[in-house]
Amino acid sequence: MKNDNFKRVVSSAFETAAENYEGLSSMHTDIKHIPDIKMATDTFVSMVDGEYDFFGMDHNSVKLNDMIFEILEDPNDGYRSYLGAVRIADHDSQHTFFRNPIAKIKIRATRNQKENFYGYHFVDVKDNHRWCRIGTCYIDDYYPSFTCEYTPKPK
Repeated sequence: MKNDNFKRVVSSAFETAAENYEGLSSMHTDIKHIPDIKMATDTFVSMVDGEYDFFGMDHNSVKLNDMIFEILEDPNDGYRSYLGAVRIADHDSQHTFFRNPIAKIKIRATRNQKENFYGYHFVDVKDNHRWCRIGTCYIDDYYPSFTCEYTPKPK
């Protein structure tokens, strides 16, 4: 899928039934086995290059228009981690966002070899300020790491 920088694997804790646990290999689940996470990830990828009202970021969650996206890490083996997938949070969840949009943003898919980063930037349509950077940083070939960064606009 174009613009897809997700590994599409999450912790097996998101699986509904983990009856056949077999050690380390069962710690991860392909999202094709978790329909709501697969649908949310596909939805997020389809939103790339679109413009949305941005209400801020709370830990690993962002609110765009009326949807709260929780960015999920694939913890891999505990030493390495990747941008795993996305799920849509319940509206009555415990997240804190601004009441009104703080910016109109555009989601940009990024594969930046210079920064060794594959993921997404949330960029302000007015002044190109980068509000968020979510994805995988490849510090070196052996230690990729999940990143979910929020950068408030300076006054």
